[in-house]
Amino acid sequence: MGQAWARLVLASLLLVPVVAASPAALDTRVVALPPSVDPSTGGVGMRGGYAPVVVVADVSGTLTFTNLDIAAHDIIAKQLGPTDNPWCSRYVGHHFCPLFASPLIGLGKEAVVEGTDQLQPGRTYDFFCSIHHWMTGTIVAI
Repeated sequence: MGQAWARLVLASLLLVPVVAASPAALDTRVVALPPSVDPSTGGVGMRGGYAPVVVVADVSGTLTFTNLDIAAHDIIAKQLGPTDNPWCSRYVGHHFCPLFASPLIGLGKEAVVEGTDQLQPGRTYDFFCSIHHWMTGTIVAI
């Protein structure tokens, strides 16, 4: 009961955008969560993933990514972006540059997702973790 309650409280905190200093912009956070343990079997109950899976993000605000898992994670857009974006240097040799991206970060670290200012309000954008391809999510730009 205690672990379930803690997850419920954490999830409710993650779903509420934080109001930025400017009243016109909303800042949003995406979190990578570790796998859960199924108490009935002692095994992993689910793979870790992003929370929330669908993110409503203000294009004039900041999207921050926090990693609460032991494994390293990042956020990479499935859509391609201009090759002159500053973060493209991380993808030399991959022959692509994502529309938006965060650096690969470890446990307890956080990073700004770069490129969200290029998103168009009213559109959706898919993202994934470059290390764990089952970890996927969607940004709804406002």
